[in-house]
Amino acid sequence: QALALPSLDLNGKSDPYVRATLTGYDRDLKWELKEWLTCHRHSLCTHHCSATLSPVWRGCGLSGGELLTLPVISTAGAILRLEVLHYDVLTNGKGKDTVLGVVEVPLADLPNANSDERNKED
Repeated sequence: QALALPSLDLNGKSDPYVRATLTGYDRDLKWELKEWLTCHRHSLCTHHCSATLSPVWRGCGLSGGELLTLPVISTAGAILRLEVLHYDVLTNGKGKDTVLGVVEVPLADLPNANSDERNKED
């Protein structure tokens, strides 16, 4: 769900969708942070919601949200980037959709669902 998105269409609305990207940062030989190469990133997109500034993506995920599954091998340096973009029929095939908002979540900051503590049976 998103709220109060900017309008980009002539009708005063937008056609938003979400691109979820699993990326991350590693240190190079000079010890500077560099984003993972494109070949190491994984992205998935939701469907777009037509003519709205407060979209809700419905699907089979938890709480009725759209489910996107990205492969996570390790959380070390991994980041989940969520971008809300405006679907534009004229530019969509060229990867030039307008970004409406971005948030990056370091996966190391999230509780690990596979940790030994959560899997212990008392």
